[in-house]
Parts: sequence; C-alpha cells; structure tokens
Amino acid sequence: MGKRILLAAFIALASLFVSSMAEEPSASYLIGQADDLLKASSNTGLNQNDSKLALLGAFEAYDKALKMDPQMAEAWVGKGRVLYKLRMADEAAASYDRYLDVHPENNTVRALLIEALMASRRNDEALNQTDLISDADPSSEGWINRGKILMELGKLEDALDSFNRSLYMDPKSVQALYWKAGTLAEMGGAERSLEFYDEATRIDPGFVEAWRDKGFVLKSLGREDEAIEAFSSVVEIYNKTIEQYPDDIDSLIGRCGALAYLNKYDEADSCYDEAIELNPDSLSAWNSRGVTLYHLGRYDEAIKCFDRVLEIDPGYDRAWYFKGLALDKLGRNNESQNAFAQAESFGFETPGPK
Repeated sequence: MGKRILLAAFIALASLFVSSMAEEPSASYLIGQADDLLKASSNTGLNQNDSKLALLGAFEAYDKALKMDPQMAEAWVGKGRVLYKLRMADEAAASYDRYLDVHPENNTVRALLIEALMASRRNDEALNQTDLISDADPSSEGWINRGKILMELGKLEDALDSFNRSLYMDPKSVQALYWKAGTLAEMGGAERSLEFYDEATRIDPGFVEAWRDKGFVLKSLGREDEAIEAFSSVVEIYNKTIEQYPDDIDSLIGRCGALAYLNKYDEADSCYDEAIELNPDSLSAWNSRGVTLYHLGRYDEAIKCFDRVLEIDPGYDRAWYFKGLALDKLGRNNESQNAFAQAESFGFETPGPK
C-alpha cells in the first residue's frame, strides 16, 4: 500500500511540476517526464483516478514539448499513445500521422496508427496502411502483423494468406502457427486448426494462449476430455508464473479464467478475490469474475460485478453485454435491451440474449 501511495504522490507532484515550474524546462526534459508518467499510468497498483491523472500529466508534458519543438517526432508517438488510452482515437491517429510524416519506415508506429483507425471505425484507411506495412516489411513478422490486422477487419481469407506467407519464410514461427490456427477456427475449420495449435505447443510448450484456444476448439467439437487436458496445461503454466511472480495480476486472472473453463467455478471465484485484492480497480478481474458468477447462475452478484466495472469505466462494452445477459436471465427485459444497446454503442457486436 505504501508503494502505491508513493507512486500516486509522484504522479501528482510530477504533473504539478510540469505545469508550474518557475524556469521553463527543455523540450527533452518534458518528454522524459511525459514518458515516465505514461509508463506509470499502466501500473497495476494504481486505481483508475491515479491512472487518469498520470495520463493527463503526460499529455500536458508532451503538448508543451511539441509547442516548443514540433519536430520532436518521438513526442508525437507518446502523445498518440496517451490520446488512445484516453479514448480519443481520431486525435491519436492524427498524432501518429505527424510522426510517420518524418519516419514513414517505422512499422511499429504504423501498427499503432492502424489500431487507432480501427477504433475510429475508419477501416478502409486501416486496410490501406496494412498494405504499406507488407510492402515495407516483407518479413515473417511483418506478414503476421498484417494478418492480425486483416483478422480484426474480418478479412479472413486475406489474413490466412498472410499467415501462410509468414510460415513460408519461417515454418517454426509459433506466432504464425497460432494465428493461422485461430483464423481457420473462425472460418469454420475447427478440426484443421488443431494441427497448428498442436505444432505451436510442441515447439513452445509454455505458449499459454495456444493451449487455451486449443481448449476452446476441442470443447466446441465436444471433445471434453482433451479440452480438460488443454485447460489443465493452462493452469499449470500460470501456476509456475505466479510462483515466480506472485503480484503478476495478468497471470492470476488468466489462471482464474482457466479454472472457470474447467468448470471449477467456485475455485475461480476465490481466485478472482485474490486478483481484486491485488488491484481493486482491475477491469479485467471484475468483469471476468462477473462472467464466472453468471455461469454459476448467481445473476444478481454478477450484475454487481459488471456495475463495478462500469463505475470505473462506463464505456467498457463487454461489461454492458454480459450485464445484459444476466438481466435477461432475471427476466428484466427492458433493462437487458438497454444494456445490449449500450454495448453496441461502444462498439460491441452483440448477438443479443442467449
């Protein structure tokens, strides 16, 4: 708790320092302050208000630096990251564009631009940017990045082609194998996808996402015993990580989810208690716990979890969706439809009540 208070104090003081120094700092100094604040905003020990304070401090510092020297290209990237985290995707895209005007070869930043364009539903522009990536970076990794973007855009055939091109260049790329498997599964080729999940986990037995998604596919095929084996591997991998890094909340939440996949819902619920104790404002922990309670048929408790998520972040679309499902189970139809409408307004493609 002391570390968390000290970090919050640092953020507040740094923000005040940026805005009120008697002697004007240099642009380079401001960018260093902004970078530190942006990094601090992602600290899992921060509550939502402290995280936002850090982002606002970072924005102010980047903005001041760019007014002093608009040619400091890295500051445009940092400002774009801050704007994106503040849900200002159009403004973030404009900031990344300013950087790419100077460094068009940087595909890492171009991928950030694509992410912002997609968040703004400017899909045609995002697709044009993917072509620039594949032209500039015809490597195995470059084709993977292009394929992932095409998947997000729903262009599955083109995505599969990109992953195949990646595997032609590097047949042992576990990322290409994993994404190819996922694409095949989305295209209705669940059985065939298993071949590539198997290969990915053979090459990298600790590839937890591949084990998890393989479990989902096996479950969808009715192969319950094999699905249990896959999800059990997920739990084992996360257990090893948590032994080494007890405060790794992402691994803890991943373990909770795997327990739920194994239908060990009570254990999963207790696991989420641990995650929430680590970070009471963790959107993922509260939302995932709500989903677990939903599957336990504890709909009122699930709704309280989703309400907690929405208290922290009113635009969290998945919480609106699952709240709608829980309300529907309770026969609260008008509230349920309103929740689904809210989910859709924030970009969630909901199929409606299940």
